[in-house]
Amino acid sequence: MTKKLSWSISHFYKPYYFFYYYIPKAIRDAFSRESIEIEEGIWSFKDGYHQEFFQRIVTEKLQESFDDLSDLVFMCIPASTKFANQVRFERFSKAVCAQTGMMNAFPYITIVRDKEPRHLGGGRDGEYRFDRNFFYGKDVILFDDVVTTGHSMTVLSDQLESMGARVVGCISIARTYSERFCGPNPLHPYSQTTVRPSEDEGAIRKEVNWVDEVPFDESWYEAELSVMEPTPVTKTVARQPTPRPAQPIPAPVSESRCSVVRLKSKRDSADAPTKVVKTAEVPKKTEVAKPSITTKFVEAVKSYLETKPTVKTEPKCEEKAPIKAPKPAISLPRHLEVGDFIRFGHFNGRPLGWQVMSIEGDKIQLITKFGITCRPYNDELEMTTWEKSSLRQWLIKDFYEESFSEAEKAHILTTKVKAEVLDTHELYTGPDTFDKVRILSINEYVKYFNGLPLRFKCYLFNRTPRQCWMRNYGKDRQHAAFIGRSGSIHAGGSLVNSARNAVRPVIWIER
Repeated sequence: MTKKLSWSISHFYKPYYFFYYYIPKAIRDAFSRESIEIEEGIWSFKDGYHQEFFQRIVTEKLQESFDDLSDLVFMCIPASTKFANQVRFERFSKAVCAQTGMMNAFPYITIVRDKEPRHLGGGRDGEYRFDRNFFYGKDVILFDDVVTTGHSMTVLSDQLESMGARVVGCISIARTYSERFCGPNPLHPYSQTTVRPSEDEGAIRKEVNWVDEVPFDESWYEAELSVMEPTPVTKTVARQPTPRPAQPIPAPVSESRCSVVRLKSKRDSADAPTKVVKTAEVPKKTEVAKPSITTKFVEAVKSYLETKPTVKTEPKCEEKAPIKAPKPAISLPRHLEVGDFIRFGHFNGRPLGWQVMSIEGDKIQLITKFGITCRPYNDELEMTTWEKSSLRQWLIKDFYEESFSEAEKAHILTTKVKAEVLDTHELYTGPDTFDKVRILSINEYVKYFNGLPLRFKCYLFNRTPRQCWMRNYGKDRQHAAFIGRSGSIHAGGSLVNSARNAVRPVIWIER
């Protein structure tokens, strides 16, 4: 087989190497630009885009670690769903094996049952079918995009070795950063730069460039990716000073036409030598007396005042701030508490009932009492975000325009809607949005309903219980999370084009 493998032994008892630390989005603001670029690059990798940079560094690391790669198997740990696995690893594993001469395990593994993400109580492992004849007696390198606990590496290693294979090493693009285990400011193993900003953020790094690659042919996704493509880091080249043009040398001043002026600085002591400066003498001219500028100005003013017509002036009023027009009056109870119900707007000819979620001064957050309709999160089965989803477009356009009068619209506030990611299951979320109408996220549901006095039950107008959409992605970006009929969180979600889940809009209004 090979020699040269010298990776450190990990906590899952296999030689392990990773290139970068993965910084969770919740704490990314305190980290370097390179760390954020790597995070965004991994999101692109998970969606099957811009993988060439990672193909290159994985290939280089394997080639420098082994003398001969032809008798090794390269196996990507399957993603949580069949779709995500194909998009993420099929092209990547094929490219790595073509460049290294390794055997590609991708065609010899089938996902029988999708894996449930481990965030928020999930944790069912995926079920896979292996071609035992292919793996028997082979030496295997395991690959994963991000390693957090190493659970997947451990489980797959045990399964492969039970079939007669031998796992000789594990490699990943990144390892999830944790200050408790990694320290406050460790170095990225590949670039040898710190995860947090250094004093010289512009220090030369290894170039990170995954922007100029050819993505899949989903043209709709190009515009979405443009907001998240990281800026490639380039080496800084010191700018050479521009040479100044030669100045013409003035002709020497003859000694006979110079006068001597003696200058003494205030800082010079009394005994300091006096500087001597030669200045050219100018022949004296006969001066003719001219009226001064002050005399001319006074005469001009007198002439203007004599001819100026009398104009009646009114005292100037002080400018005042524009008075804000009062909002049209709407009927709201004078005293409201969290959990109360009010009526506001109409939908399909019937009054809309709302429950008070929170109160902040004159601002009130409301959620509809019932699920007002059942509709897909997105009309097409494709990778999407809250910003791009057809459900959001329907809420901020059709529902908003048709359900509220002009007087009611004047009281509805535009608020920032955060694109949330979930710990240990981070995918590209799209940008934050600013909307008048939204639906709950999982974090908002936990904050306002889960285990608190407010109880979340989703019924339609006819009292039929339904599941209710959340705006988070699910186990991949073809799924969206929902709340079950009993109020339980289903973070893995339903397919985005499913029309069985209900919608409970949320708004902020101001009295």
